[in-house]
Amino acid sequence: MDKDLLQKHQNDPAWAEVIRLYSGLFDTQDEREDFIIDFADKDILLAAECKTSSVEEEENIESVLIEKANNISSLFQSDFSSQGLLSLLHLQSYENVINILSSVRIPKKKEYLTVKKLLNKLTNEELIYFWNLSTKVNNNFCYSIILEYLLLTPISNDDLSLNSKRYINSIFEYTLERATNGKSLLFFKDVFNYDVNTIINKCIKKNTHKSLKVAKYLIEECNLLDVFAMDIIINSLISQPDIHRLKTVREIL
Repeated sequence: MDKDLLQKHQNDPAWAEVIRLYSGLFDTQDEREDFIIDFADKDILLAAECKTSSVEEEENIESVLIEKANNISSLFQSDFSSQGLLSLLHLQSYENVINILSSVRIPKKKEYLTVKKLLNKLTNEELIYFWNLSTKVNNNFCYSIILEYLLLTPISNDDLSLNSKRYINSIFEYTLERATNGKSLLFFKDVFNYDVNTIINKCIKKNTHKSLKVAKYLIEECNLLDVFAMDIIINSLISQPDIHRLKTVREIL
């Protein structure tokens, strides 16, 4: 197949499958490697898809593509870099994705745009996996963007696999551990049908000043004073008294 013809149609979705199939038709492995590695300079994502279309290990192709995708992703150049990140996800180079996102100290517009572009390219299953991956990043910006994205484009529980539901449970526990207000936990109630009574009980059981304030917020926000008496919160707060807990008790009283 003529390389100029491929370049002409590389952005045509109708040709993507043709190119993926073509990448598997070479007589030798060296020819296949040369084709995919060369094509990666034109379209890193399609090159990664060509690689993952084979069940062979192809360590050399994989290492070259990961290096190229890593360099592209680290630029945080919106759509271009989002393709690099998606390539890393397809190549299961999850540690590289975590490291790239963790390198962001103070997120700027370009980082936000890159992640948002990536989210628009993901299937629901990929999105949940990426969200779970974001909990391993040592900053919160990516996790927060995904939360905002899901608020605008919610996913039905019925559309998710068992694995994705397990990831959501893991993300919920991560959120519960770090919640400073109840809004992020209400998201799990509204989008994924989590039982709010269970969420409140988990917050009370944690018995930290932060978790008890979250429980108080959820009780009031969900009009559950007939289910949870504020005495429960007060007794938990004064069980380990300090200035912050006592201040919250005064707020309740």
